[in-house]
Amino acid sequence: MSADSILDDAFAALIGLAVTVVAACALTGRSRATHYRRLNPPALKSDPIPQAERAKPPSTLSETERARVLTVINQPAYQNLSICQIWAR
Repeated sequence: MSADSILDDAFAALIGLAVTVVAACALTGRSRATHYRRLNPPALKSDPIPQAERAKPPSTLSETERARVLTVINQPAYQNLSICQIWAR
């Protein structure tokens, strides 16, 4: 038996003896929120609505432009600079 099952049995026994929920929670160390959450578990969420594919902005670089920018950024002279510093140079 685990400690949780022992505490659950003790809690159920206390409630069966007409002890209030507040007192039973205090005696077993269980939060009242946990008790009520176990009584009424939250409903399962449905699958999210799929989002539509977004169109690329008009300023998107083409693949060749992107490759050229990456070759410049990856040069040893620029390896320790941020993108803003590379742009300024």
